Order: sequence, then structure tokens, then C-alpha cells
Amino acid sequence: MYSVISTCQQTIIGSITQWEVDEYDWLRQNVGQADTAPYQQRYKYFWGMNVAQLSSSFYTAYFGFLKAPTTLSRNDLCQTLHQSSTRRNGTRTLQFSFATKLLHTLNPQLPIYDSKVARFFLFEPPSSYRPARTNYQTERIPKLSGN
Repeated sequence: MYSVISTCQQTIIGSITQWEVDEYDWLRQNVGQADTAPYQQRYKYFWGMNVAQLSSSFYTAYFGFLKAPTTLSRNDLCQTLHQSSTRRNGTRTLQFSFATKLLHTLNPQLPIYDSKVARFFLFEPPSSYRPARTNYQTERIPKLSGN
């Protein structure tokens, strides 16, 4: 996989827009504003959260963690967010990738795990069974970060 990245590094870097770099930097530098509507709007747009159609209780918990950094582990944070992870229609959902994006925003040394990363590394979730998916995904994080 790394040889693919190395071979295609100029194409990969060239596909990242200046807006994406600037917005990423702004979100990280202004995390203290996580409790404001303008910050939350930019953050949700940047990370593609609007598509998930999550409930206001999820966003309240999520941005509360972002504003007041937590010492929870990735798995514990994911489980805690799962308690409030419902879509606007009331369906419970697991938002593991958003938990990793929250932690990465606070500490860029931590990797992001989402469908693009999973596809690149050819990871396939074992099932839609929530505990199995959570365990599977949290097992992948150390592999991505080299731990």
C-alpha cells in the first residue's frame, strides 16, 4: 500500500485543494469555538456529517466532547457517543468514523478511520452487528497508526 502512495504522491497531494487545507487548519486552530453554531456548521460540512442526518442530541454530545477534550479511549468515546447516536428519524446508529475525526481534531497524531481508509486498506467489516463492527474498527486503529 505504501508503494502505491509513494508512487502516486504528487497526484494525491495535487488532489487536495487549498480550501481543504485552510479549512482543516481553521477547524483545528479554533476548536475552542466548538460550542458555537458557525464552528459546528463548518465542522459538519468539512467532515460530511450532514449526510448522516444525526439528531441534535448526538451533536450536543459530540461538540461537548470536542469543546472539553476527554480522556476517554477511542473505544469508550465511540460507545459513549453511541448512546446518543440516533438519526433524526430515531434510528440508532454507530458513528465510529466521526469519533475518530473528533479525536484527530484534538490530536492529529491519531488516525482517522472512515470508509475511504477502509477501502484503501481493503478492510471489510464482519457484519452490521454493532458490537462486532465496533470491535473490528477499533482493532484497525492501532494498525493504521503503527501501534
